[in-house]
Amino acid sequence: VSLAFGLLFNHCPSLLDHAKEVDTIHAAWKEYKKNVPTYGAILIDDKMQYILMVQSFLSRTSWGFPKGKVNKDEKPHQCAIREVKEETGFDISQLLDANNFIELTINEGLSRLYVVPNVPMDTDFRPMTRGEIKDIRWFNLNDLPMHKKDTAPRVNLGLNPNNFFMVIPFMKPLKKKIASMRGPKNIKSRDSAFTPTILKNPARQGGNTENIQEMGSPLRQIQRKEVISESPTTIEQQKSRQQQMFKQGCKEEWDKYFCGIEDASGG
Repeated sequence: VSLAFGLLFNHCPSLLDHAKEVDTIHAAWKEYKKNVPTYGAILIDDKMQYILMVQSFLSRTSWGFPKGKVNKDEKPHQCAIREVKEETGFDISQLLDANNFIELTINEGLSRLYVVPNVPMDTDFRPMTRGEIKDIRWFNLNDLPMHKKDTAPRVNLGLNPNNFFMVIPFMKPLKKKIASMRGPKNIKSRDSAFTPTILKNPARQGGNTENIQEMGSPLRQIQRKEVISESPTTIEQQKSRQQQMFKQGCKEEWDKYFCGIEDASGG
């Protein structure tokens, strides 16, 4: 990033006078960026068993909650509503309780996530910006890691706990809050290990998002009641198939990514 800053300052006429100060300016920019609070939301289904997460093109393999940095004079809950709408296409304004949130300080930066239950699992999530969100999925709470050595995601999803490093700090307070919201009931056992929501071949180019193509919601074809009533053996078979489909998708994505690099380099 510092090299990119240097190139920018040395090639932009209006910045040439500050080219010798690029390192200082870059450090100040990083400090400013770190201190800007981020706000977002944890979207939960009506059974309080699944939570929605997004994956950006930049993170490649990491999952996190929809959130972003606050604009000047923007209220925290307004920022959360805007960011969730931009990243998922879903409007939480009617579901959000401005007093129901989890707030943590991570790497000296404040991050607040509003807890938003009763989100329909068959929602057709569609990002409002191109080239930012690569995938959106529902995850069962029991499949997510409570700490970086938790084996639950590896066993149930075939994923490394590090894929959820942005989620782990929120998991303990989130489960406590959900338990409080649900009353005496505990978080029940998983219906299925992993439930995909969208994106199929999302466009990677920048620009408007009015006509994002080839996006759908496979959940509309999934009958959760049937999954719940199936035998443990059938559920394990489904879990295995889901893991294989997910791994195959990752392999195809990486193959496409590296082919793109080779094409760009003339290899």
